[in-house]
Amino acid sequence: MQENLKGFFTTGEFARLCHVKKQTLFHYDDIGLLKPEIRKKNGYRYYSYQQFYVFGVIELLKEFDMPLKEIKVFMTNKSPQQLIELFEDKKRQIRDKMAHLQQLERIIDTQLAFTQYGIDTDFTTISIVEEYEERFFLSPSVEHANDKEFVGAVSEFLEELFAKKIDIGYPIGAILSYENRLAKQYENYRFLYTKIAPTKLVIPQHIRPAGQYIVGFHIGPEHLKGESYEKITNFSMQHNMRLVGDSYEEYVFEEAAVATIDNYVTQIKIRIEYI
Repeated sequence: MQENLKGFFTTGEFARLCHVKKQTLFHYDDIGLLKPEIRKKNGYRYYSYQQFYVFGVIELLKEFDMPLKEIKVFMTNKSPQQLIELFEDKKRQIRDKMAHLQQLERIIDTQLAFTQYGIDTDFTTISIVEEYEERFFLSPSVEHANDKEFVGAVSEFLEELFAKKIDIGYPIGAILSYENRLAKQYENYRFLYTKIAPTKLVIPQHIRPAGQYIVGFHIGPEHLKGESYEKITNFSMQHNMRLVGDSYEEYVFEEAAVATIDNYVTQIKIRIEYI
């Protein structure tokens, strides 16, 4: 008696419907993951349109790197409640992944903007800019720290930055205290800092006051930075300004953008008052 195959798909037809090769369906059949609804004596396989949904569930679970062996166990023992629990869990994973991708996109946008700022800037100039009050995520104190203490503080700072998922790709800056600047201890920073995404988390923060800031640049190794500070100081005196408060240093170009340390560019920003 001729079997009615109306509404069934051959392996080739079902493969095209699912956008896979026939070999994928053969493999799923061999491992017992998705068997054809009908198998003829001549070996021909036929799939029902209802199996398209089953195939979709399998491919969805594969997207979450779920091994075929585990998918088979689930499909063999599935129940409506298990399906709900599994999909709720995968939904949470999707949201976490989307949040991670959004953070990566923001990091890239920050890096693009900062790099373009460096390309468009004349590093030989000294200028005055108006700044709003700004909050920074702050490291433990690194003032007077020895090498081991400095590495420990930086590690703690970066670990918390990444663990709390508040990194937006902004350069790691350094705060040089007013006192250390006057003492010409240009590498004895008080704190490290960075801009972060808005957060309700309780974290150590530093408020950079609003006001007018003098902005200059240092090109080259850090141990020669004193020359750049002298230029900034001389400029401020010539224009009847007084440097007040701490210095804020940020790399504009560093190892990620330039080949050698001689081409590193550090932005130096200090609040001013006119005399």
